[in-house]
Amino acid sequence: MAPVLRTWINFGAMQAGWFACVLGAAHAAAWAGPPVALGIVLLHLALSRQRGAELALAAIALCLGLAWETIAQATGWISYNADGAIAPWWIFTMWPMFAITLNVSMRFLHGRWLAAALLGAIGAPLSYLAGARLGALQMPDRNAAIALHAAGWAVLMPLLVFLAPRISREWQR
Repeated sequence: MAPVLRTWINFGAMQAGWFACVLGAAHAAAWAGPPVALGIVLLHLALSRQRGAELALAAIALCLGLAWETIAQATGWISYNADGAIAPWWIFTMWPMFAITLNVSMRFLHGRWLAAALLGAIGAPLSYLAGARLGALQMPDRNAAIALHAAGWAVLMPLLVFLAPRISREWQR
């Protein structure tokens, strides 16, 4: 597959999965998004030359997501349309799906730490705001939630961008 086509398919699949998860959660069908996200990740892994590395990166992202989303919910900055002490499954499934973009459609960020931090600080809060506007989550104090996600993702995004190519290289050894 041509690299440009693969990049656009990767980007488009991530967006489709995001909408499936968010719209499912917003319309009392939170169960609908995770299979879509999982399918996207599995398809990516099936087509990848470095399945193990991509799976390891997805697992790391899932662990980071579990911690991050649980902290955001526990502090009250984010409230999901679900009961429980931890964030719902639909939000967790987006983390490995996001991870599969790091070596494909977001590859341009490799080695560009400031760009990754800026993209994380701007893109993540916008994504959470969009999720809130669509009805998948609430932000009781919107300004605090935006600041939390901007600061957190200014660290998380460069961290994930740093790990992505290193895991791939390590896996090749």
